[in-house]
Amino acid sequence: MCSLAAATVTARFNFGLLQICTKAGKPAPEDGFLATFDCRVGVYDTKEEAVSLLLWRAYDSGVNGVSDAVHQQKGKGKPIKGIMKFTTNDKLVWLYQQGLLPLPRHQREGSYYV
Repeated sequence: MCSLAAATVTARFNFGLLQICTKAGKPAPEDGFLATFDCRVGVYDTKEEAVSLLLWRAYDSGVNGVSDAVHQQKGKGKPIKGIMKFTTNDKLVWLYQQGLLPLPRHQREGSYYV
């Protein structure tokens, strides 16, 4: 069920993006830039366990968002080699020094869709 949901959303999103690009007279995204979606299903004994997982995922998305912000600088003239090994706090300091803070909302907080 998860694989089917993720595959369906991935295909639909990429097809919709292609339609938008075509309608706007813009080139389609290159193969390496197509979206890929993940899907998870879980069963929990209590509401507290489910909420706990959501809170942890929210925290984790903030950590991942900082790494993503650094990674996105690759090829933009900013040397990132070695920075990816920094702690999250040190990455934030580096992003600040580069004038890249505050992070966009999706990198700062992550996204959650139901």
